Parts: sequence; C-alpha cells; structure tokens
Amino acid sequence: MSGQPLVDRLKKKFGDQISGSNLRALDPWIEVTPAGVENVCRYLRDDAELRLDMLNCITAVDYFEPDPK
Repeated sequence: MSGQPLVDRLKKKFGDQISGSNLRALDPWIEVTPAGVENVCRYLRDDAELRLDMLNCITAVDYFEPDPK
C-alpha cells in the first residue's frame, strides 16, 4: 500500500498526529508530529498488511529564531 490510500489510513488511525503530506514531490513524504513519531513508526512496522521494516529517511527542521538581544 502506498500513496493516498496509505495517507488516508494513517489519518484515520492517528488523526492530527499526521500533520501533512506531499505525494507529488520527487520524494513523496508524510509529516508526523513529534508526539506521533513513535506510534506511527511502530504501526507501520508491526501492521500485518504493511510490514514496513526499513526506514529510509527521517528528518527534522529547527527553524532557528535568533535571540533579539
């Protein structure tokens, strides 16, 4: 399973923990909130239909806000 059916399934199960996706990007992605990362990854690995057992990429962005002092 991939694409929109996967995004829909994750949104149904995890709700607001799935905070975005872009399936048309060169490297399609699904955005998960920090609080949801462990549960979503565990689900993707352990679900009998999905069995996604290799994590290809996990990234983070820190939008640095300099101290105005």
